[in-house]
Amino acid sequence: MEIENSVAIITGGASGLGEATVRSLHSKNCKVCIFDTNSEKGMAIAEELGKNVAFFKVDVCNTKNVQESISEVMKKFQKISININCAGIAIAEKTLKKDGPHELESFRKVIEINLLGTFNVIRLCANEMAKNPLGLNSEKGVIINTASVAGIEGQKGQVAYAASKGGVASMTLPIARDLARDSIRCCCIAPGLFLTPMFEICSKTDKNAGAKGVSLIMIDTSEVEGFKRGKNLKKLGLKGNDTSELFFENVKVPLTNLIGDEEGQGFYQLMKQLPWERLLIGITALGAIDYALDQTVNYVQQRNAFGKRIMDFQNTRFKLAEVKTKAEILRSFVNDCILRLKENKLDAATASMAKWWGSQVQNEVMDECLQLHGGYGFMMEYPIARMYADARVQSIYGGTNEIMKELIARSIDK
Repeated sequence: MEIENSVAIITGGASGLGEATVRSLHSKNCKVCIFDTNSEKGMAIAEELGKNVAFFKVDVCNTKNVQESISEVMKKFQKISININCAGIAIAEKTLKKDGPHELESFRKVIEINLLGTFNVIRLCANEMAKNPLGLNSEKGVIINTASVAGIEGQKGQVAYAASKGGVASMTLPIARDLARDSIRCCCIAPGLFLTPMFEICSKTDKNAGAKGVSLIMIDTSEVEGFKRGKNLKKLGLKGNDTSELFFENVKVPLTNLIGDEEGQGFYQLMKQLPWERLLIGITALGAIDYALDQTVNYVQQRNAFGKRIMDFQNTRFKLAEVKTKAEILRSFVNDCILRLKENKLDAATASMAKWWGSQVQNEVMDECLQLHGGYGFMMEYPIARMYADARVQSIYGGTNEIMKELIARSIDK
């Protein structure tokens, strides 16, 4: 779909992912409508971005409110081309707490906003999209839903949130099938953690207890005082993802925001997730390698030097053969690790192997592929240059590769 001159409705558009989506679409000359309950923030964004952005105070669960707002959008912009659903809430509450069972009302509230509210907006937007003429790609509209990795791999205290996001993911395919005859596409994303008003922090709740004094706490920064976001840091790579300084000064949250049974479990909760994190880095490395190889093969097949394709030089063919072999070896190991993870048999040492070997091979491959691009590989307009820069941090975060090797060595030296 052509984004320029399209009209988009973004639920939850006054903060977090929704706000970022509003700004991104606006920068591409799309007319954007913010649906959110936060009037102050929504109106400020609309005023900042100008006439092609409008704010509507909308409760996604209120059918009359949504329908009236959609009618206003139609009056103002005459069509709806895109609907992106980012509205949602999260709570931290276990099935059984110290003081009794999970509150049914809080569970219901999460389901109503995250799941029912999303479907409410989808059905009403689709009703207007179906009236659009066919566009350049023979489509009348696009709907994008926001699920979460929690809907696939929910953690303690996320039962309501996981259920709601799992529902969003599950309903997307049948909705897409329902709307196919009306030439409306529907898809879903399932992001992990990123900076929104709702996120988890790792806090020192007992300064004298060492590792036992660390706790995980859920914070909605739109509802607390004392939170401030600092400047974005300048990085070598991964420039599509902001890295910022965050400041918490005397921020107070209720005890119910504690994730887990009791204080002091945060360090152990984090440790349990390390194999998953390190395998994920290995999987990411494999995906980057596959894409780099595809880009490089395409380049050397089209680029000529000394009267023939670069692909026809023996050195090029040998280098690409080595890259392909490394990719397939890594793929076999990563697939084995995924099977172990599904069976709860992935140990720390094996996950460390996937992390260090995957990131090591990724950096080697990016170097070889950039070299085959010649001088163009040094230009940021080519994907390989950005991938080369992005790869460098893979051997640092999630535990440096040196630490990974030490963990593996400990499993050997028993």
